[in-house]
Amino acid sequence: MLMRTDLLHLKYETSAIIMEKQYTTGFETRANYKMVIGIITCAKNADKIAAIKQTWVKDLRKQQIDYYFIIGDPLLTNCKIEKDILYVPCADAYESLLQKVYCFYKYVLENTAYDYIYKVDDDCFVNAELLYTTCFWNYNYFGREVCVEEEGLNRTWHFGKCTTPIYNHSAYTGQYYGTWCGGGYGYFLSRKAIQEIVSTTFTTADIYEDKAIADVLRMKNIIPDINEKYTALDILELDRNNFKRSVFADFITRQSHLLFTSVVIVEVKKNYQFAELQNKKQLFHSLHV
Repeated sequence: MLMRTDLLHLKYETSAIIMEKQYTTGFETRANYKMVIGIITCAKNADKIAAIKQTWVKDLRKQQIDYYFIIGDPLLTNCKIEKDILYVPCADAYESLLQKVYCFYKYVLENTAYDYIYKVDDDCFVNAELLYTTCFWNYNYFGREVCVEEEGLNRTWHFGKCTTPIYNHSAYTGQYYGTWCGGGYGYFLSRKAIQEIVSTTFTTADIYEDKAIADVLRMKNIIPDINEKYTALDILELDRNNFKRSVFADFITRQSHLLFTSVVIVEVKKNYQFAELQNKKQLFHSLHV
Protein backbone atom coordinates (compact mmCIF):
# COMPACT_ATOMS: atom_id res chain seq x y z
CA MET A 1 0.00 0.00 0.00
CA LEU A 2 1.36 3.40 -1.00
CA MET A 3 1.55 5.99 1.74
CA ARG A 4 0.93 9.70 1.09
CA THR A 5 4.68 10.40 1.07
CA ASP A 6 5.16 7.65 -1.51
CA LEU A 7 2.45 9.13 -3.71
CA LEU A 8 4.02 12.57 -3.54
CA HIS A 9 7.41 11.11 -4.42
CA LEU A 10 5.89 9.22 -7.34
CA LYS A 11 4.09 12.34 -8.52
CA TYR A 12 7.28 14.38 -8.58
CA GLU A 13 9.26 11.57 -10.19
CA THR A 14 6.61 11.28 -12.91
CA SER A 15 6.63 15.03 -13.43
CA ALA A 16 10.39 15.01 -13.81
CA ILE A 17 10.20 12.23 -16.41
CA ILE A 18 7.51 14.10 -18.33
CA MET A 19 9.52 17.30 -18.15
CA GLU A 20 12.69 15.63 -19.37
CA LYS A 21 10.80 14.10 -22.30
CA GLN A 22 9.24 17.44 -23.20
CA TYR A 23 12.56 19.25 -23.11
CA THR A 24 14.15 16.86 -25.58
CA THR A 25 11.41 17.02 -28.21
CA GLY A 26 11.78 20.59 -29.38
CA PHE A 27 15.31 20.80 -30.72
CA GLU A 28 14.63 18.25 -33.46
CA THR A 29 12.09 20.54 -35.13
CA ARG A 30 13.59 23.99 -34.65
CA ALA A 31 15.52 24.02 -37.89
CA ASN A 32 12.29 23.36 -39.77
CA TYR A 33 9.98 25.66 -37.82
CA LYS A 34 11.70 28.89 -36.93
CA MET A 35 9.80 31.09 -34.48
CA VAL A 36 10.18 34.63 -33.18
CA ILE A 37 8.43 35.96 -30.08
CA GLY A 38 6.99 39.45 -29.99
CA ILE A 39 6.63 40.73 -26.42
CA ILE A 40 4.11 43.56 -26.65
CA THR A 41 5.03 46.34 -24.27
CA CYS A 42 5.46 50.12 -24.13
CA ALA A 43 8.14 52.61 -23.13
CA LYS A 44 6.52 53.39 -19.78
CA ASN A 45 6.74 49.69 -18.81
CA ALA A 46 10.52 49.73 -18.50
CA ASP A 47 10.25 47.97 -15.15
CA LYS A 48 8.39 45.04 -16.71
CA ILE A 49 10.91 44.83 -19.54
CA ALA A 50 13.72 44.68 -16.98
CA ALA A 51 11.91 41.98 -14.98
CA ILE A 52 11.39 39.85 -18.09
CA LYS A 53 15.01 40.27 -19.16
CA GLN A 54 16.14 39.05 -15.75
CA THR A 55 13.91 36.00 -15.88
CA TRP A 56 12.33 34.08 -18.76
CA VAL A 57 14.14 35.87 -21.58
CA LYS A 58 17.29 34.19 -20.29
CA ASP A 59 15.57 30.87 -20.91
CA LEU A 60 14.69 31.95 -24.45
CA ARG A 61 18.36 32.52 -25.12
CA LYS A 62 19.24 29.11 -23.74
CA GLN A 63 16.59 27.58 -25.99
CA GLN A 64 17.88 29.63 -28.95
CA ILE A 65 14.49 31.24 -29.47
CA ASP A 66 14.55 34.74 -30.96
CA TYR A 67 12.45 37.56 -29.54
CA TYR A 68 11.78 41.29 -29.66
CA PHE A 69 10.18 43.71 -27.25
CA ILE A 70 7.68 45.66 -29.35
CA ILE A 71 7.34 49.40 -28.58
CA GLY A 72 5.50 52.05 -30.55
CA ASP A 73 7.13 55.31 -31.69
CA PRO A 74 4.85 57.72 -33.60
CA LEU A 75 7.84 59.71 -34.87
CA LEU A 76 9.08 56.80 -36.96
CA THR A 77 8.15 56.11 -40.57
CA ASN A 78 9.77 52.66 -40.59
CA CYS A 79 10.57 50.03 -37.99
CA LYS A 80 13.83 50.40 -36.09
CA ILE A 81 15.75 47.79 -34.11
CA GLU A 82 17.87 48.65 -31.09
CA LYS A 83 19.34 45.52 -29.52
CA ASP A 84 16.31 43.41 -28.56
CA ILE A 85 13.72 46.15 -29.01
CA LEU A 86 11.74 46.59 -32.21
CA TYR A 87 10.31 50.09 -32.45
CA VAL A 88 7.31 50.29 -34.78
CA PRO A 89 5.79 53.40 -36.39
CA CYS A 90 2.65 53.92 -34.32
CA ALA A 91 1.53 55.47 -31.05
CA ASP A 92 2.63 53.71 -27.88
CA ALA A 93 -0.88 53.57 -26.40
CA TYR A 94 -3.49 50.93 -25.57
CA GLU A 95 -5.80 52.05 -28.36
CA SER A 96 -2.92 51.53 -30.82
CA LEU A 97 -2.34 47.92 -29.83
CA LEU A 98 -3.74 46.51 -33.07
CA GLN A 99 -1.59 48.87 -35.13
CA LYS A 100 1.42 47.90 -33.03
CA VAL A 101 1.05 44.17 -33.62
CA TYR A 102 0.18 44.78 -37.28
CA CYS A 103 3.47 46.67 -37.77
CA PHE A 104 5.34 43.87 -36.03
CA TYR A 105 3.73 41.19 -38.20
CA LYS A 106 4.41 43.22 -41.34
CA TYR A 107 8.04 43.63 -40.38
CA VAL A 108 8.46 39.89 -39.80
CA LEU A 109 6.76 39.05 -43.08
CA GLU A 110 8.77 41.46 -45.20
CA ASN A 111 12.18 41.33 -43.52
CA THR A 112 12.68 37.88 -42.01
CA ALA A 113 12.31 34.19 -42.79
CA TYR A 114 10.54 33.19 -39.56
CA ASP A 115 7.86 30.57 -40.07
CA TYR A 116 5.86 31.46 -36.96
CA ILE A 117 5.22 34.31 -34.59
CA TYR A 118 4.34 33.92 -30.94
CA LYS A 119 2.75 37.13 -29.67
CA VAL A 120 2.53 37.67 -25.91
CA ASP A 121 1.96 40.59 -23.54
CA ASP A 122 4.46 41.90 -21.02
CA ASP A 123 2.48 40.74 -17.98
CA CYS A 124 3.17 37.08 -18.69
CA PHE A 125 5.81 34.57 -17.65
CA VAL A 126 6.58 32.19 -20.53
CA ASN A 127 7.84 28.68 -19.81
CA ALA A 128 10.31 28.73 -22.70
CA GLU A 129 11.23 25.05 -22.53
CA LEU A 130 7.67 24.03 -23.32
CA LEU A 131 6.98 26.23 -26.34
CA TYR A 132 8.08 23.67 -28.90
CA THR A 133 6.22 20.88 -27.14
CA THR A 134 2.95 22.55 -28.19
CA CYS A 135 3.58 21.45 -31.81
CA PHE A 136 2.51 24.92 -32.96
CA TRP A 137 3.65 24.13 -36.50
CA ASN A 138 0.52 22.02 -36.98
CA TYR A 139 -1.67 25.12 -36.80
CA ASN A 140 -2.09 28.47 -38.49
CA TYR A 141 -3.53 30.17 -35.43
CA PHE A 142 -3.92 28.89 -31.91
CA GLY A 143 -3.74 29.79 -28.25
CA ARG A 144 -6.10 29.90 -25.29
CA GLU A 145 -9.74 30.23 -26.29
CA VAL A 146 -11.74 33.12 -24.86
CA CYS A 147 -15.27 34.48 -25.26
CA VAL A 148 -17.05 31.36 -26.44
CA GLU A 149 -20.39 33.21 -26.33
CA GLU A 150 -21.31 36.80 -27.21
CA GLU A 151 -22.39 37.44 -23.63
CA GLY A 152 -18.75 37.05 -22.62
CA LEU A 153 -17.61 39.99 -24.75
CA ASN A 154 -16.75 42.82 -22.37
CA ARG A 155 -17.35 45.91 -24.49
CA THR A 156 -15.88 48.28 -21.89
CA TRP A 157 -12.66 46.34 -21.22
CA HIS A 158 -10.58 49.27 -22.52
CA PHE A 159 -12.11 51.87 -20.20
CA GLY A 160 -9.43 53.61 -18.17
CA LYS A 161 -6.62 52.12 -20.27
CA CYS A 162 -6.60 54.48 -23.26
CA THR A 163 -4.60 57.66 -23.77
CA THR A 164 -7.25 59.26 -25.98
CA PRO A 165 -10.08 60.28 -23.58
CA ILE A 166 -12.99 59.48 -25.91
CA TYR A 167 -12.06 55.80 -26.00
CA ASN A 168 -12.39 55.59 -22.22
CA HIS A 169 -16.06 56.48 -22.50
CA SER A 170 -17.07 54.79 -25.76
CA ALA A 171 -18.09 51.15 -25.60
CA TYR A 172 -16.87 48.78 -28.30
CA THR A 173 -19.61 48.31 -30.91
CA GLY A 174 -18.12 45.64 -33.15
CA GLN A 175 -20.12 42.56 -34.07
CA TYR A 176 -19.44 39.23 -32.40
CA TYR A 177 -18.33 36.63 -34.95
CA GLY A 178 -17.09 33.88 -32.68
CA THR A 179 -14.41 32.93 -30.22
CA TRP A 180 -10.76 33.99 -30.45
CA CYS A 181 -7.38 33.33 -28.86
CA GLY A 182 -6.78 35.64 -25.91
CA GLY A 183 -4.08 38.18 -26.70
CA GLY A 184 -2.78 38.52 -23.16
CA TYR A 185 -1.91 34.84 -22.87
CA GLY A 186 -0.38 34.90 -26.31
CA TYR A 187 -1.12 33.09 -29.55
CA PHE A 188 0.82 31.53 -32.40
CA LEU A 189 0.51 32.62 -36.03
CA SER A 190 1.85 30.83 -39.09
CA ARG A 191 3.36 32.76 -41.98
CA LYS A 192 0.19 32.03 -43.94
CA ALA A 193 -1.91 33.65 -41.22
CA ILE A 194 0.47 36.61 -41.03
CA GLN A 195 0.12 37.17 -44.78
CA GLU A 196 -3.65 37.31 -44.44
CA ILE A 197 -3.43 39.79 -41.57
CA VAL A 198 -0.95 42.09 -43.30
CA SER A 199 -3.08 42.18 -46.47
CA THR A 200 -6.04 43.51 -44.45
CA THR A 201 -7.00 47.11 -43.77
CA PHE A 202 -8.17 47.64 -40.20
CA THR A 203 -10.10 50.57 -38.74
CA THR A 204 -9.69 52.57 -35.55
CA ALA A 205 -12.86 50.88 -34.27
CA ASP A 206 -10.92 47.62 -33.97
CA ILE A 207 -9.66 48.42 -30.50
CA TYR A 208 -9.49 44.81 -29.32
CA GLU A 209 -6.43 43.46 -31.09
CA ASP A 210 -6.96 39.78 -30.35
CA LYS A 211 -10.61 39.82 -31.49
CA ALA A 212 -9.76 41.81 -34.64
CA ILE A 213 -7.06 39.31 -35.62
CA ALA A 214 -9.45 36.38 -35.16
CA ASP A 215 -12.23 38.13 -37.10
CA VAL A 216 -9.96 38.72 -40.09
CA LEU A 217 -8.58 35.19 -40.08
CA ARG A 218 -12.08 33.73 -39.81
CA MET A 219 -13.01 35.53 -43.05
CA LYS A 220 -10.01 33.77 -44.61
CA ASN A 221 -11.24 30.39 -43.29
CA ILE A 222 -8.58 30.30 -40.58
CA ILE A 223 -10.33 29.64 -37.29
CA PRO A 224 -8.79 29.44 -33.80
CA ASP A 225 -7.31 26.05 -32.99
CA ILE A 226 -7.37 25.14 -29.35
CA ASN A 227 -4.45 22.87 -28.52
CA GLU A 228 -4.60 21.03 -25.19
CA LYS A 229 -0.80 21.25 -25.02
CA TYR A 230 -1.00 25.02 -24.81
CA THR A 231 -1.87 25.51 -21.18
CA ALA A 232 -2.25 28.95 -19.65
CA LEU A 233 -2.84 30.01 -16.08
CA ASP A 234 -3.97 33.32 -14.68
CA ILE A 235 -2.63 33.52 -11.13
CA LEU A 236 -5.39 35.99 -10.34
CA GLU A 237 -7.94 33.24 -10.93
CA LEU A 238 -6.90 31.93 -7.53
CA ASP A 239 -8.24 34.91 -5.65
CA ARG A 240 -9.38 37.77 -7.85
CA ASN A 241 -11.12 39.74 -5.10
CA ASN A 242 -8.53 39.39 -2.38
CA PHE A 243 -5.20 38.85 -4.09
CA LYS A 244 -2.24 38.63 -1.73
CA ARG A 245 1.42 37.87 -2.23
CA SER A 246 1.10 34.89 0.12
CA VAL A 247 -1.47 33.31 -2.21
CA PHE A 248 0.96 33.49 -5.12
CA ALA A 249 3.94 32.24 -3.12
CA ASP A 250 1.95 29.39 -1.62
CA PHE A 251 0.65 28.34 -5.01
CA ILE A 252 4.00 28.15 -6.77
CA THR A 253 5.39 26.24 -3.79
CA ARG A 254 2.65 23.61 -3.79
CA GLN A 255 2.02 23.40 -7.52
CA SER A 256 5.51 23.80 -9.00
CA HIS A 257 5.39 20.26 -10.43
CA LEU A 258 2.43 21.38 -12.54
CA LEU A 259 3.71 24.84 -13.39
CA PHE A 260 7.02 23.71 -14.78
CA THR A 261 6.01 20.49 -16.52
CA SER A 262 2.73 21.44 -18.17
CA VAL A 263 1.88 25.15 -17.96
CA VAL A 264 3.25 27.05 -20.95
CA ILE A 265 2.38 30.55 -19.79
CA VAL A 266 1.40 32.25 -16.55
CA GLU A 267 -0.21 35.67 -16.50
CA VAL A 268 1.08 37.76 -13.60
CA LYS A 269 0.36 41.29 -12.41
CA LYS A 270 3.23 42.08 -10.08
CA ASN A 271 6.87 42.39 -11.11
CA TYR A 272 8.14 40.43 -8.13
CA GLN A 273 6.23 37.43 -9.44
CA PHE A 274 8.61 37.13 -12.41
CA ALA A 275 11.56 36.64 -10.06
CA GLU A 276 9.67 34.27 -7.75
CA LEU A 277 8.60 32.09 -10.66
CA GLN A 278 12.11 32.05 -12.12
CA ASN A 279 13.75 31.20 -8.79
CA LYS A 280 11.26 28.44 -8.11
CA LYS A 281 11.68 27.12 -11.63
CA GLN A 282 15.47 26.95 -11.30
CA LEU A 283 15.18 25.19 -7.95
CA PHE A 284 12.68 22.71 -9.37
CA HIS A 285 14.94 21.94 -12.33
CA SER A 286 17.95 21.39 -10.12
CA LEU A 287 16.01 18.91 -8.00
CA HIS A 288 14.25 16.98 -10.76
CA VAL A 289 16.38 17.04 -13.90
